[in-house]
Amino acid sequence: MALSGPDALARFPEFRPDIVLLDLAMPRMPGEVVLERLRQLDPRLPVIMVTANADVELAKRTLELGAFEYIMKPFELDHLATVLEAALV
Repeated sequence: MALSGPDALARFPEFRPDIVLLDLAMPRMPGEVVLERLRQLDPRLPVIMVTANADVELAKRTLELGAFEYIMKPFELDHLATVLEAALV
């Protein structure tokens, strides 16, 4: 778990997660920037964007940047589980 974008990126090399749940609204660095940097570090890493922002253009942009999926808060845990399963296949 990381509390900011820079913290997430700093922890990435040592932790090497199988999947990332990434909020768009993160302190000190927007989630979009973190996504772009994660794509550079590991283009195959599934990144699921999680946000309360209902902006369709923003969702589209994150998918174009390489996000696996875009999930709106609040979300059902069953839906999250389905997306996680699909991302890990």
